[in-house]
Amino acid sequence: SAAAAVSDVHEGDEPAVQKVSKSKKMTRPPVRYSQGSLITEMEKLGLGTKSTRHEIIQKLYQRKYVDGTPPQPTLSGFAVTDALESYAPRITSPDMTATLEADMDLIADGKKELEEIVEESRQMLETTMQEMQGNRAEIGKAIREALREQNVVGACPKCGSPLVIMRSRKGKRFVGCSNYPNCSQAYPLPQKGGIVSEGKTCDACGAPVVKLVSKGRRPWEICINMECPKRK
Repeated sequence: SAAAAVSDVHEGDEPAVQKVSKSKKMTRPPVRYSQGSLITEMEKLGLGTKSTRHEIIQKLYQRKYVDGTPPQPTLSGFAVTDALESYAPRITSPDMTATLEADMDLIADGKKELEEIVEESRQMLETTMQEMQGNRAEIGKAIREALREQNVVGACPKCGSPLVIMRSRKGKRFVGCSNYPNCSQAYPLPQKGGIVSEGKTCDACGAPVVKLVSKGRRPWEICINMECPKRK
């Protein structure tokens, strides 16, 4: 038995080495939230209600703060969060939203008066708005830079300048070279669904590959070059 084996060991004994092994392990990032586990976490933190939590997640997709399945933060999502944490940290804390939600329940249960809660909420939001207004330029700059970077889908095959998602005068989106008018390289884009670039290029033609995200469908990748051999 194990106890008997230990009792046979005496001070000064030199045990025989039977096996020596070496292994290399790396830490792994935590598993991303799925939409379901995100709703569960929101419930724990007191964010939203049973009927609004799903809508909140859909708004994150619509505003391009997250994309993919499971949800992954985009550059603009990181930028908005980082800017608010730096210049208006209170609004990024779940405590503020949870407090407002709890107060609504107290009104519904008749434990607090509407006027009292409205005044408390007004003061809370006014303080937050003053913080944001005082740092408006810095917040705007951080978000604009992130949006500009998020709209870059790759390098122009003609001149090497960044290819950027743009809008025509008629409101249609397309990919154009940022070196215009010196370079007129352009590619059409689908007009519906979210466009996400992960820095990939097509192995057949070298044009950028983007991910198209549409409601009710799994995201899929497309080469933006309409003349790509793969399309033919």
